[in-house]
Amino acid sequence: MKKLSALLRPLLQAALALSLISPAVAQETIKVGVLSQDTGPFAQNGRSFRQGIATYVALHGKQAGGRNIEFVFRDIGGPSPAVAKRLGEELLVREKVNMLAGFSLTSDALAVSSLIEKTKTPAVLFIASSPLVPKSSKYFLKTGQHTAQSASSAAVFARKHDKERAYIVVSDYAPGHDAQKAFGKTFQAQGGKIIGEARVPLSTVDFAAIVERIAQAEPDVVNVFVPPGAPAIGLMRALAERGLMKSAMVIGMGEAEDHMLPEYDDSVLGFYQSLYYAEALDNPENQAFVAKLKELFGPDTQPDFASASAYDGAHLLYQMVESQKGKSWDGPAAMEAVKGTSWNGVRGPMKIDPSTRELVQNIYLRKVEKVDGKLKNVVVDKIEAVQAPTDEWMAN
Repeated sequence: MKKLSALLRPLLQAALALSLISPAVAQETIKVGVLSQDTGPFAQNGRSFRQGIATYVALHGKQAGGRNIEFVFRDIGGPSPAVAKRLGEELLVREKVNMLAGFSLTSDALAVSSLIEKTKTPAVLFIASSPLVPKSSKYFLKTGQHTAQSASSAAVFARKHDKERAYIVVSDYAPGHDAQKAFGKTFQAQGGKIIGEARVPLSTVDFAAIVERIAQAEPDVVNVFVPPGAPAIGLMRALAERGLMKSAMVIGMGEAEDHMLPEYDDSVLGFYQSLYYAEALDNPENQAFVAKLKELFGPDTQPDFASASAYDGAHLLYQMVESQKGKSWDGPAAMEAVKGTSWNGVRGPMKIDPSTRELVQNIYLRKVEKVDGKLKNVVVDKIEAVQAPTDEWMAN
């Protein structure tokens, strides 16, 4: 009997310890603050963030690692770093969120970088793509892209199709500058020549003058990086009217997502885009994502890179919570647990580079074509396992 008691005593002590710790941990709710753009010129991104997160929750539940997960949304309402910082403080101090996510704009993310650094709060970037952001705090992770991944891939694709003379047009802000540098550097490294470059104000909608200069230079590829909506539509129409959509390869990055194509006329036909997601991707994760998205939000709802990033971002958030199963919440430890993690997301194979906290991912080349009488992005090529460039490469 004494021998039995001696054997049971450690088990009873362990059970008592678990009874004291596990219920508190299991009942704890992990709150994720989502800073998005629900109104204003970038409202589509906010809608896509919500749709991507809701779709992930519908497929995977509201718990991970024995904890409930709650998403708390805040609308920045347009480009405003001051508002982003105020709402970040509100989420961290008043709402006491454990993690942050979202971030349409680089300026949104940079506005809160000092806050997450001070509070050691993990933050997942759905879109903000400038390399400045991860460098501003070691607590940022990306499920979008480094701008150079798609820009350099566009250059590789152009050279693959024997394009030799490139003209680059970008919006005059940091991501545009990064895209310009990455395309130009890669294109030239592969034997191409840059024959002209132009930076235009973000609000530009009349491109007649710049397109005339492009036409006179006679490029065989035109690389563009401008905001979706009126600027992109204006540029596509101007290029088509001058005959450049037929005489040259015109390639951009997300200016004409499928849900935007109804805003275009046939001037956009033949437009190529280099990006990390396409609705047409044929993999089980994307098929489940698209089917559930349409079930939740209606059959006409179309995914885009923002909803895909939010969905894959939710997966990363859940993985961080799972890593803390049975433990008191530790944000830095959760962050460390997912560095280097690999998984199959809606865009295909993905991996968090542990040194840069950037994604290694496929980049897909898409072309706008008519499918069953409707404009559609068709995947025509892919470049696998594209890494973010080093800071040295971008600097030189």
